[in-house]
Amino acid sequence: MSKGWSQCISTAPDAALRLVCFPHAGGSAASFRLWPAGLRSDIEVIALEYPGHGTRLQEPPLETVPQLARGALAALATLPAMPTLFFGHSMGSMVAFEAAAQLAATGLPHPRHLFVSARQPPHLRETLPSISHLPDGAFLHELNQRYAAVPAALLQYPDVLALLVPPLRADIAALEAYQGSPAAALACPITAFGGLDDPTTSSQHLHAWRELTTASFRMKLFDGGHFYLDTQRAEVLGEIVGTLEMMTVSDVAENCL
Repeated sequence: MSKGWSQCISTAPDAALRLVCFPHAGGSAASFRLWPAGLRSDIEVIALEYPGHGTRLQEPPLETVPQLARGALAALATLPAMPTLFFGHSMGSMVAFEAAAQLAATGLPHPRHLFVSARQPPHLRETLPSISHLPDGAFLHELNQRYAAVPAALLQYPDVLALLVPPLRADIAALEAYQGSPAAALACPITAFGGLDDPTTSSQHLHAWRELTTASFRMKLFDGGHFYLDTQRAEVLGEIVGTLEMMTVSDVAENCL
């Protein structure tokens, strides 16, 4: 498996489904390294590595959500064909949605299911002020106020921050600039996940994803904040497996990846 865009977290000879995971702003493919243990053995897990992140830290980060989506799709197109599901957390929700929308716009098969997490849909107006332009100190402070995104221990190491802040700032700028369109409603089902104590994403925000699919929609809240995935991983993966087991014939139409 290439050490570029797509990082193979797990595979199996009997894999029948591929789960493609889109990381949050500043995140990497390693965020999903423990996921296979909580999924069925017939689910192959592919996590995306954006330029400038994780094992690609020396590369310049991309500047827009559509660019990230295009890069992800180009990498996925090189993999053997397999029914595919998308999961995105926070910014990853936007990249996953944009990737699915790009597939739909070109008439290519879309994913069989889109899981979005901890992010309002792109057609809602952003109420939080932009922060990507702020000086490093203020930028990191605002990030932690909203998401508790940067561990306190890291703030004591300027050399480490000098590597991590540029791609993180690029991700936030891309997120702030991205605007989807309700006209780009997908034909695949959407499931929206979120944390009960996430100050940035309410249940109303999550429910608005319903407007972006012509298929079925479901929402589920978990204990925790913006990064509820860290503590509720088993429950989240159980919900994903349960969703797959409930998929109807219409959810797995032939024009799906």
